Amino acid sequence: MRIEIYRQIARTLAYEIESGVYPVGVEIPSRLELSRRFGVTRATVNRAMEQLEINGLISARRGAGTVVVSSGVRRRIALVAPEWLIQQRPSSESCRVSALSYTEALGSRTAIAALARFDGILWSHPEDLLVSRIVEIMRDIPGALVNRVADECNYVTSELKESFRDAVISRLEQSPQAVAYLLKNDQGSKYVHRSRDEGFIDACRTLRRFYEIIHMPGDFAEKRRTLEQILPANPSAPLCIFADDWSETGALIQWVWQHNLAWQRDVFYLDTDNLAHRHVWGLETTSIMQDFYGMTQTALELLLDSLRHPGKELFQIMLKPTLRRGDT
Repeated sequence: MRIEIYRQIARTLAYEIESGVYPVGVEIPSRLELSRRFGVTRATVNRAMEQLEINGLISARRGAGTVVVSSGVRRRIALVAPEWLIQQRPSSESCRVSALSYTEALGSRTAIAALARFDGILWSHPEDLLVSRIVEIMRDIPGALVNRVADECNYVTSELKESFRDAVISRLEQSPQAVAYLLKNDQGSKYVHRSRDEGFIDACRTLRRFYEIIHMPGDFAEKRRTLEQILPANPSAPLCIFADDWSETGALIQWVWQHNLAWQRDVFYLDTDNLAHRHVWGLETTSIMQDFYGMTQTALELLLDSLRHPGKELFQIMLKPTLRRGDT
């Protein structure tokens, strides 16, 4: 996707107005001078001027030239996110944030072309298959990934591998005889879940503990059957069970209760991304909690700063999640 040239000119001039090249009250170069500078027609320059006037940066009056009337650019930022995250939108006095679902943003060529009206885009929790497409769009429209990583672009995400590793080591050191299991979500994000899985394996190898990885299906009934087939109903030693996603938690809770096992005696459990304060079964699990809103707010602030200072180096930030200790 290529941004129309008049929008590129408008953005360049907006950057220059905001950075003080053209202060408030100063007349900017004539349209003829701008057409020569950018190598475009007068009509293209006129469209760029209209864009700046719509945004309240300039005032063009017949016979009086074009004068800068405001340097307080209020950016238009899109937050593209899954439906369940759209309500957690960030805010700033220097921008207006509009929320879009991935279907609304990337569902058609028309939708993709419409993204050019935004000054920047926050891409929150995209599916892995979309990341390369998003990186391509970011070549034309400044943006940042939230809770995902791509080497060639801006991102703000949770530090997953080391956090999961530290939590697993802490739990296993408290239970020297426990058997370690990982409930692995094979349908999840490759970056997110792989990072946690690597943390789990690294922890077990560091402590020289045997472990088993259980590949969990997507269907709830299938999850229950999988646990029934693999986990020992009458364990001779405590079970230390870790999940790389909170979606496995309900099935495990049912399995533990069905076999009359006791939390913190027979079973110790840790999951991640537990969005609810308590699961519907009433149990508050020990969880690694990612601050989704904090990540998005940080990404917005960094994106706005990069818009004010074009050419800055990429920002690639990893925030450490917190460990919440619950009933298990």
